[in-house]
Amino acid sequence: MAWREEWLQGGEHFWAEFETRSAGLLGSPVQSKQQYLGFVEDLLLRAAHIPSWALMHTENGFISGDELVDTVSRIRKVDAIYSKDFSDLLGLRASIITALS
Repeated sequence: MAWREEWLQGGEHFWAEFETRSAGLLGSPVQSKQQYLGFVEDLLLRAAHIPSWALMHTENGFISGDELVDTVSRIRKVDAIYSKDFSDLLGLRASIITALS
């Protein structure tokens, strides 16, 4: 993904300003599970005008699907959770969480 931004921007000169602008927002580097889930909560609160959401999550040991669902359900009504277990192939599990306002 970073290579795409550098290609679009014509070099790597923009990273310092980009990191300053995105500090404290979803997509910026995180230090803890609570910080990441706080970013998700902040995103959903800021985007309250969007009536429905579909969030894709791949469990990698950092945040479980249940933790993400709990965070989303504090802000939105969780409509459905779709899961696929890829542990035999890739060692992970993927989920899609749909949420309504």
